[in-house]
Amino acid sequence: MNKKGITPVISIVLLLMITIALIGFAFVWFTKIWNIAAESGTQGVIGITESGQKSIQIENWDSTNGLLTIKNMGTADISAGEIRLYIAGASSTACDDTAPLKGRVDDCTGITCNPGDELKAVGPSNYDTISC
Repeated sequence: MNKKGITPVISIVLLLMITIALIGFAFVWFTKIWNIAAESGTQGVIGITESGQKSIQIENWDSTNGLLTIKNMGTADISAGEIRLYIAGASSTACDDTAPLKGRVDDCTGITCNPGDELKAVGPSNYDTISC
């Protein structure tokens, strides 16, 4: 009896099983990568959209009392720490607690500024400047 015909059949079956296993592994791997990319893309879009809804404008500068009034021109509330103040290019902590609600104003207090210096308020999506 000639049993040489069984070896090619077994090798083809083994090759098919290996191929199916590799395809399954690749499918699982690509699915996981796709889900990670989709999730991080969604989070990025949400972050950009939220920061775009927070726009500031300097309403008033009272040099006598060192008071800077900032208005939230956006459609979302601004949290404390989201507004940075720069006096003549140097960072200041005067606005760290400033948190204007949407459409409302809030004050930065205790600001010392020399005449001619630039006050720059930087919000989540824009900035505004005024001269001391």
